[in-house]
Amino acid sequence: MARSKTWRALIVAVVFSILCAAMPAVAHAAEPPQPEPPVPAPEGARIDPGTRIQNRNSGQCLVVRTSNPETQAVQTPCGQWGDQWWRYKGPYVANGKEYWMIVKVNATQPLCLVARGRTPGTPVVQTPCNEAYADQFWFHSRQAIDGRNGQIKSYNTEDTLCLVTRTNNPDAPAVLANCTPQFNDSLWTRRDVS
Repeated sequence: MARSKTWRALIVAVVFSILCAAMPAVAHAAEPPQPEPPVPAPEGARIDPGTRIQNRNSGQCLVVRTSNPETQAVQTPCGQWGDQWWRYKGPYVANGKEYWMIVKVNATQPLCLVARGRTPGTPVVQTPCNEAYADQFWFHSRQAIDGRNGQIKSYNTEDTLCLVTRTNNPDAPAVLANCTPQFNDSLWTRRDVS
């Protein structure tokens, strides 16, 4: 009896492996290729002296509290703390638009904001700055640069996803979301640091 069960189990395993080998492989959708990074504008890249980036919905500022790479950006009440200071390095040009790298001011190494994916909900983290990577570039609607409310769009998503924080709570994480200008959580203002 035990021998018969062993043979049955062996036969079932062999038949199963034959059926699995005969099935066509399921193709997984591949991520579209990343775009080429923008190139420096003819006048060259420059770095501004520093600003805070304030969310219109919450009134709070973007922050990464450590100098550790891959730490997610969050929002926090605005203040004069150095971890809320960012510099815009650029412009870089692609597709007739100007793009910028957002560089943390008080880091032990140059760290830039990056979205590590190309789908809504992707976390926005800091990583060592590198102009060779398209995911480190951001398009800022003119209003965001001029001190009014505007969107900050990810170049890597072909400007379809924006930087947002989804709640008014301190420490709400910064993520990518569909760019919807009627929602204040996707609107940001640069506030000069004095």
